[in-house]
Amino acid sequence: IGRIARCPTKDHPSSKNGAFFFEKEWGWVQDHANHTEIQLWKDGKERTPEEQAVMKKRIEASRLHHAKERANNQIKAAQKARQIMSECELSTHAYLDAHGMPDERGNVYRQNEDSFPLLIIPMFYSGAVCGVQCISIENEKKFLYGQRTNGAEFILGRELTHFWCEGYCTG
Repeated sequence: IGRIARCPTKDHPSSKNGAFFFEKEWGWVQDHANHTEIQLWKDGKERTPEEQAVMKKRIEASRLHHAKERANNQIKAAQKARQIMSECELSTHAYLDAHGMPDERGNVYRQNEDSFPLLIIPMFYSGAVCGVQCISIENEKKFLYGQRTNGAEFILGRELTHFWCEGYCTG
């Protein structure tokens, strides 16, 4: 109660692509693949206009608090993404090889000497790095905690014609 919880969704049962918040009298849910905004829920209790005003004020205070927290997380994720990108080497990667591109090179990052290499796909929002997608040698894909993904993009090449695609290797 009183905190945002991440959860699987029907479309993405093995990831935490959904979120919910519950505050006894009200709450919200969001499936990040299908909703750009939260879906607000209120209990069915009848309230006086004064009680409704108090609830509205609590909902707005919570919304502002979580928006500030989300903005701070996005700033931290963008900083971490820039740091990761600065430590990448242009190299081949098992993910590219598995997708029929054994000679292609991408941004490859290792957290330390003993870690497996990650293929790093930078994500941009309004022309600035907002995060990265990290792809393991087993094709596991993860984003940085708190990063902005809605509206983010990665552009291959410099041509004026744009094609939208779901994945890096597809592009």
